[in-house]
Formats: sequence, structure tokens, C-alpha cells
Amino acid sequence: MFNDGYLTEVGRGDRGSLGAGLRWGIAITLIAILVILLRVESANGRAGRIDRKGRGAVGQIGSDQGGGSSTAVTPVSDGGAGVAGVTASTLVNQTCTVNCSATVPSSGIVSSEISFQASVNASACTAPPVYEWSFGDGSAKSTLQNPRYSYPVAGTYQWSMRATIPGDSMQISTLAGGFGEGNPAVQAALRDVAQLAVDPLGRGVYIADTIGDVVLVRFVNTGTGPVTIAGVTIGPGVIRAIAGAGASLSDDTAALNSDMVTISGLAVNVSGTILYALNPLDGLLRAINVSSGNVTVNGTPLAAGQIRTVASGLKPGVNGVAVHPTDGSVVVADATGGVNQIIRIDSTGNATVIAGVGGNSLATDIFTPGPANMVKLLAPRAVRYLPGGDLLISDTGHSRFILVNSAG
Repeated sequence: MFNDGYLTEVGRGDRGSLGAGLRWGIAITLIAILVILLRVESANGRAGRIDRKGRGAVGQIGSDQGGGSSTAVTPVSDGGAGVAGVTASTLVNQTCTVNCSATVPSSGIVSSEISFQASVNASACTAPPVYEWSFGDGSAKSTLQNPRYSYPVAGTYQWSMRATIPGDSMQISTLAGGFGEGNPAVQAALRDVAQLAVDPLGRGVYIADTIGDVVLVRFVNTGTGPVTIAGVTIGPGVIRAIAGAGASLSDDTAALNSDMVTISGLAVNVSGTILYALNPLDGLLRAINVSSGNVTVNGTPLAAGQIRTVASGLKPGVNGVAVHPTDGSVVVADATGGVNQIIRIDSTGNATVIAGVGGNSLATDIFTPGPANMVKLLAPRAVRYLPGGDLLISDTGHSRFILVNSAG
């Protein structure tokens, strides 16, 4: 049984399979897109990684070979038969009937080839199917029906298979989709979007999307041409993951190989080169270099596509984040009980309280204007800088907004 491939019929909430009964039109190109997450984990003498949410590892760990550590590649599924597949069917002019499926083994070893298999059963169609596989690690796509591919590093990878049957004057009328990695964003299902940040250069938007126990940072290109974000090239109108597809918690490593754990805030600096993400579970503020060259983070260069911790020791109630438009410092809203403050983190990682007297207060307390660090806050949930440098605070517990000017 295929429970957690997260493949759903457009217009329905079911998981598992795509059946007949989809809408059809006079002229149609059928595009079936199948997407599943693959988790690649190093054994390292353990029975399996325990993820940051306290649950057991999803994957199966292989045995060491030749003195090196081995890994397992496992679809995030129910761990059943070891085959991930989905079937879609549609009716074209009541003559061309198509059924599609994809099959991938449940485990494999890093640097060893994995077999990807696609099947399209077309009846009374005028053209053969065209295949496109994306392996989810930024590598070149394959147009083979049954390609073989080896993953060079451990991580969590979201593969997809796209099968197209072209025709004359075709338009897309029926879509069978999954998460749509590397495909048009309007055809991608978003699972659990918790945060969003707009790219200041007008290229698109960043979103934090939780898929099962995997937290991804994804970018939607809203422009008319391709863009490269954190080393990932994204076509116009396309959505791609740029961080969170791995198991690493280390600094100065590829963001796509990192475990983002959980995200309670996203913000981009004014130049569009650094994306900041809050991890309240571990009390971390992390920076991702989303540019094409090195950027300076905490005083030293960070390579394109890599991630680094900016500040640690934050409280579990941190949730909102914003970047100053001129000096590049970051502010974080801390709604932890008994804290209720806004914290400024400078370029060296030092933290300073800039708003909120601290402690708790009543929801009915009256606002008294004055120095920002003497104001009572209650569960501040969001912060935003205005273009001139004034800071807007959502004082959620008091049901009001507070404006802090540049003088504090």
C-alpha cells in the first residue's frame, strides 16, 4: 500500500492513487507528474537517525562495505512493499486513454546506481509518451524511460517523473501532481506552508514547507526568465527546494544537505543575498547564501548555497524575523512566556534587547508611549522594518501594532 507518497488528484484530498474520472477537453496534452521523497542517511554505527522531533528514523540503514559507511535511500512511505508508485488516467476526446505509473526501489547505497522505472499505457493515442525524470539533487534531468542514477551524498531527495503525450494544438487540461519539484509552481501541491518571504529583487518568493517530517525551504520563480538561487537554477514559474533536503546540522555545508528541523521565521536582506531562517527548537538563527558568490556572515565568507548559524541560545518562543534595510542587522520577536521582547542580532552574532521590558502582562493593559525597551509586550508574533528603518511590531497578546522609530 502506498500511503505517504503525497500524490493527490487535483481537486481531491485523497492520498495514494489517481483514478479515472478526471476532467477532459477537446485537445489535451496529458502530463502526469509523480513525486516522492528519498531519504539518504549514513549508518555511522547507528541503527538509524532519530530526527529532531523525537521520532525514529524513516530509512533503513545498509551495512558497511570496504571499511566505509553505507547509506540507505528510502521513500518516505509506510515502509511496505518497497515500491513507490501511482497511477493516473484520463480520457481524451473519449478515444485516447492513458494510464501512468512510476516505480522506485525502497533502498539503495550512496554512489551506487538506483533504478527508476516509468510505465505509460496509452490506448488510441496518436503520439508516444515523452519522459522527464528529476532526481531532486540539482543534477541534469533524464529523458530516458527507465534511467539509473546514483546519489553522491547522503540527504533527503525529492524525485519526480513527468510523462507527456503531445498532440496538435494541445493545452494542459488534466494534471496528476505531487509536490511538483522542478515543475510549474501552479501544478505543485504545497503541504504545510508556515512562513513566506518575498525576494526584494522581485525574482519570486521563499516558502517554508513541511512535508511529513522534512522541512524544506522552497523558491517560486515569479519572473519571466530563469534565476539561480543558492546554487539551484529555477525556470520561470517553477518551484524548487533550495534548503532542507538533507540530514546535516553542521555549518558551512550545502543548504540542500541540511536538516532545517523547523522554521518559525523567514526574512531576506535588502540586497537579496542572504535568507535568514529561525529554528526555535534548537534556538538558532541561520543564514543561507542565496546569491551566486561569497557573502560575509559573522565576519567570514560563506559560499553560495551554503548555510551557517548566526546566533544560538535563543528561546523556544522566537517566531518573527526581519532584516534592517541599511545596516543588515536582524531582529527577532521572542514570544516565550516571561520574555516578550524584541532582540537585535548584529553582524557578529551579539544579541541586544531593543524593545519590550520583559516579563508578562495582561491582555487589557493600556499602551503607554515611551522608550521601546520600557514598553510591555505580550506574545509578539511578527516584526517588519519599514523602508526608512522604523520597526513595526505585532504585539499579538495586546491586539495592537507598535511602531518603534530609529531613535528607539
